[in-house]
Amino acid sequence: MNSNDTTKLFGNTFTEFMDSYHAQIHQLSADVQNKVKEIIKNYFAGYGYEGTYRRLNGCTISQILATYRPAEVKVIESGETDGVRWTLYDAPVSEAGEAPAAD
Repeated sequence: MNSNDTTKLFGNTFTEFMDSYHAQIHQLSADVQNKVKEIIKNYFAGYGYEGTYRRLNGCTISQILATYRPAEVKVIESGETDGVRWTLYDAPVSEAGEAPAAD
């Protein structure tokens, strides 16, 4: 059995979940480590810490890799100001499947 099938990220709290992640990430191959790190980073950006915890807690590495789909984010505008490149993205989709209303 592949260790990705048995390596599970789990915690009763977000802190325990992250402790589990940090303890187990080094057991994975370098390629899988990089993929999982990128997925976790993208989940943090899109769903915040608690949203990431709710979505990934109790999942095996194989489940995380199999179910991850990068979000399709609409670019509103991009440019460069004083030598710094920037991109403005549309609001992320809420859990209900709709972008938050603009104020």
